[in-house]
Amino acid sequence: MDKTSILRYDTSVMKRRTRRLFFYALVVLFAIAGPLLIAYSFGYTYDFSRAEFRQNGGIFVKSKIPSARVFLDGVFIKQTGLIIGSTLLTDVSPRRHLVRLEKQGYRAWSKIADVKSALVTELRSVLLVPNPLHAASSTPDDRALMTPTPRPISDIRQDRAGNLTSTANNERQTIAANVHSFTALPDGVLYADKNGFFARYDTAHQKTDIIGRPGFYLTASPLQFFPSLSYNFVAVLDPSGGLFLFNNATREIKAIEGGVRAASFDGEENKLLIQKDHSIDVLWLGENRFQPFQKAGTRDGILSVEETIKEAAWFYGDNAHVAFRTQDGIFLTEIDGRGGRNTVQLAPSGAANLATSPALPNAIFFKTGKTSFKIEL
Repeated sequence: MDKTSILRYDTSVMKRRTRRLFFYALVVLFAIAGPLLIAYSFGYTYDFSRAEFRQNGGIFVKSKIPSARVFLDGVFIKQTGLIIGSTLLTDVSPRRHLVRLEKQGYRAWSKIADVKSALVTELRSVLLVPNPLHAASSTPDDRALMTPTPRPISDIRQDRAGNLTSTANNERQTIAANVHSFTALPDGVLYADKNGFFARYDTAHQKTDIIGRPGFYLTASPLQFFPSLSYNFVAVLDPSGGLFLFNNATREIKAIEGGVRAASFDGEENKLLIQKDHSIDVLWLGENRFQPFQKAGTRDGILSVEETIKEAAWFYGDNAHVAFRTQDGIFLTEIDGRGGRNTVQLAPSGAANLATSPALPNAIFFKTGKTSFKIEL
């Protein structure tokens, strides 16, 4: 074999070896990278600090404002939807992140989101407040909606002797005696007698059910009644601040607590707002199907301040915010306390008569002097 043939043979052998080495290298690379690519496609990343794989999570943001800019830990990620203002952030590392929404003409909103592996953290009630905030004079139509005409009920009356009377067969008859306080229902009456017994009268069947003796503190002042929108629940407040909850379906009444100034139900009849002198709580009447998944009976402390809380009311636009008034003005705060609460001032000190209504769910009303104002959110 001459030198040329030997050289060609050696070159051919080297090429085959090179191809084999390259092939084996690709096999090894695929064996290493393949699982990594598959793991990445399922949301896993490799944490070099802990020398382990971890599965990422996500953050779902639901806002009423479309095309808001969403920042994650100070870095712009994307915008909320063009129509419904919602977006999903995927492949988010499992730890605490700062989520921030911004849009021109609105105050920025931010919250800490605690992201877990393979789970989506939901921020469902993001409310961006306009900036600057415009308060317009309320109209007579607004005021009419704020004080709707009561539902027609039977002609039950209380006479000077404390008797509840009703008309049947064109004759006036007594349905309860010695009554201390009462309130009308669409189909009857709830009342407490002067001995502290609580009862419900059904006008259709002309029947009285004695609910029990819950422990009202009775004085010359009447009980206050706060019904839910469909009268499924009625909160009862005695003159000492004792709060009781009546369930119209089960015909049960139970004591909640003392020291309460006012109470109100949200538009979904799923939550009870409890206002005290220096705090606001929310009692969940049913289960919350969304994060943070409160069970029925859960009590959330929403606010605790040194100033006296003059008034508090639901923002019915999402049933997830509460407006309240102190000597410093009118404020709006979130009921979701995860990652901090966004609290925004809506009106300065001097504002009074805070009010909201399910008939105008996105409006908050107040007075300055003799002038009534409305804020639309």
